[in-house]
Amino acid sequence: MLGETDFLGKIMERLEWPMVLLLRPLYAQFLHDAATALRIEIHHGMPIASMAQDSDEVVATFKDATTRRADLLVGADGLHSAVRASLFGHEAAKYTGYVQVSGHAPTPSFLQGHPATTTQYFGEGGHFMVVPISSNEVVWVWTTTQEAEHREDWRALGLDDMHALLAALTSAQWDNKPAKVVAIATSAVKYPLFEREISEVWHKGRIALIGDAAHPTSPILGQGANKAMEDCYHLVCLLCRSDALMAESIDVAFCEYEALHLPVTRQSTAMAKPEGGRRVVHGREAAEARDEALASGRGVSPDRIKLMGELLQGPFVGESVI
Repeated sequence: MLGETDFLGKIMERLEWPMVLLLRPLYAQFLHDAATALRIEIHHGMPIASMAQDSDEVVATFKDATTRRADLLVGADGLHSAVRASLFGHEAAKYTGYVQVSGHAPTPSFLQGHPATTTQYFGEGGHFMVVPISSNEVVWVWTTTQEAEHREDWRALGLDDMHALLAALTSAQWDNKPAKVVAIATSAVKYPLFEREISEVWHKGRIALIGDAAHPTSPILGQGANKAMEDCYHLVCLLCRSDALMAESIDVAFCEYEALHLPVTRQSTAMAKPEGGRRVVHGREAAEARDEALASGRGVSPDRIKLMGELLQGPFVGESVI
């Protein structure tokens, strides 16, 4: 064992509330149900084709040729954002050289009865992590390097493809606990990790970007969805200050949103890639040096604990203004 740190306890001590781990599909369902309860229309399978705006409104045209008019438009369409490309031109995201394979598994016997904690395993050329998400299920993530990139679609694999992928994982050959988790996995998805320089501007006129459309980051720190939700919080707070969504008030809100969230987003994104480099190393000497550094910090960098405390705090301090 390289070290053991009560990371969740340190977060609780620093922020006075717990760090909560959620399944993304469950959270998406929660948002869907909340919007439906407020009678907000949700339309699936309608990718945007083009958009136009003037001083009074935005007109969005979708691939099925239907149109919608609104006071403003928020592009939350991810890494390969069509809204971003329409506003600022196409800019391909840069492949980082890292790929991840992740999935679900029943809680393995060696974690049953243990307090909820994240367990990490380090080896040559890879990093394996297991995170409990309920009393009887875990999420696991394998990170490694791969020269050739492929476009991600984040879709779970069929059983035959999943078993073939899992059998090829280096971690499946490790004679220890990662191999046991991979052996009982119930799902798996593979995706490359991309990055893009963060722009100083996330809006133009009545159209703004949030989440990966504005500031893509690798999921190594688990902050992508968090930062997207913070984007939403800031935008709603700032837009609610105006009695009417006029061109000038919208621009002021969008500018303030960028000023508020750019610094912490830069900090989070800047740390994500080096963290991958610390976890995934090649060669025995490099692996031993990494392990020694981890052992000296009881398994985790003190600077990372400090930064994660700052990132997790986010804007949600005190009473909500919404």
